[in-house]
Amino acid sequence: MPQNYENLTLPAEIKYTSIPEAVAVWEKDPYGQAVFDFLQQVYSITDVPAVLQAAGMEEYLRYKNEGRLVLLHANQILKPSFYNLTSIFMAGEMAKNGLPIALMVFEYPQDIFLTRNQDKKEAFGWQEFYLNEKESVKINIQPSGLKSKPFPIRTIDAASNHPCDQIMVQVAGQGQGNMAYPSAEYALGLNFPEEISVTDFHKTLWKEAVSRLRRQGILPDEDRLPMFFVDMVGLYSTIAQASPAFNYQRRMLSSAEYYPLQVAWPDLYLEDSGGTGQDFETMIISAQSQRYHFGLPEVQVRVPYREVQDLDKYCLHPTGRVADFNLNPAWRQLDDKIRLLANQMPKLPPEQEGLKIELETKIKALKEKPETSQEVKALTRQIPRLSRDEKELKGQLGNQIKQLRIQQEQLPLSPKEYIREVPFSLPPTIEEVYNNLWSGAVYAV
Repeated sequence: MPQNYENLTLPAEIKYTSIPEAVAVWEKDPYGQAVFDFLQQVYSITDVPAVLQAAGMEEYLRYKNEGRLVLLHANQILKPSFYNLTSIFMAGEMAKNGLPIALMVFEYPQDIFLTRNQDKKEAFGWQEFYLNEKESVKINIQPSGLKSKPFPIRTIDAASNHPCDQIMVQVAGQGQGNMAYPSAEYALGLNFPEEISVTDFHKTLWKEAVSRLRRQGILPDEDRLPMFFVDMVGLYSTIAQASPAFNYQRRMLSSAEYYPLQVAWPDLYLEDSGGTGQDFETMIISAQSQRYHFGLPEVQVRVPYREVQDLDKYCLHPTGRVADFNLNPAWRQLDDKIRLLANQMPKLPPEQEGLKIELETKIKALKEKPETSQEVKALTRQIPRLSRDEKELKGQLGNQIKQLRIQQEQLPLSPKEYIREVPFSLPPTIEEVYNNLWSGAVYAV
């Protein structure tokens, strides 16, 4: 373990600062000398620049040598939600106000996917991309298999316990309101390979979203606001081998071992670290305490994603370009037929549908306990169902809709004919959060 780590007195909760306070502290040490001293004292690394060079931190060294404020975003999967993009928007405001700044993005694509980790789980399923207050586009990301493995994976649960960058995904569906698109190119203005890892998929969206913000003048150009990526495995494996405080030859530091460094690199770090479980929160508190013990100030600013649900609900549309098939009479005619058939679909009455959902929820909870099998059978028999004739009609209508969808996909469409550029806008709730953070707000835990 690093020196003087075990005897620290821990506070009761995670501490946060404000953006103006973090900037004021950076101005006193723009070249990051305190961080290099921290590495020497805590991790017993004598030649810090050489180790960081070997660890893939060349750009970090360059920007600190220039005296830039380094703002950190760290995540295993770079989903372009407005919560994750908070760092980018704040960095843009700083650059526009003349602060020399660089955005450092830590990525950990090799991390294991676990369904109990909500951040990773939300990288799958329906993703909603905000266009404006009246419009959004949704796409459905589903696992399809493992990289270099022949057998398929069709459910999110089946993807559990595999490295994130080995889980391949496909876009299973996309739409805007009642309108379905034949491909992601129409929905997002992007083409993807038939299969792509979930980490590469979201990283592509992330980079395209930043390009859109630069193109539309929301962010400055690359010279005023550079963005660079750091592989956490390469970084913390190199430090584990270089530091006499450890005796590792083949693996990276554990999260408890590297987290003091995670909150030491940046001059500013926008994240809500609470609500993640007691063990993780205790680790963060310990890391912060170690920082204070060695004279490093707080750099973490809390983003209130637990209070403002839109931060996690919406992603930024990566291109701002979306197809409007209402411009195509043939497409519109087929779409009208599909909606007409969908409205004829047999449905349970609302009260029976509510009972069905209630019973299915109970059954799902009981299935985890083998001793409740008889109770599960009894509840299953109580679930309201469509009659045989209604099921047959539903199947027929579903097949007709499927055939009409195929006809839509076979229309000689070119996305360029129907793509429209959507002006950039933020959801009002998120714009308020960004304005508050920029003004120096500290959101209470």
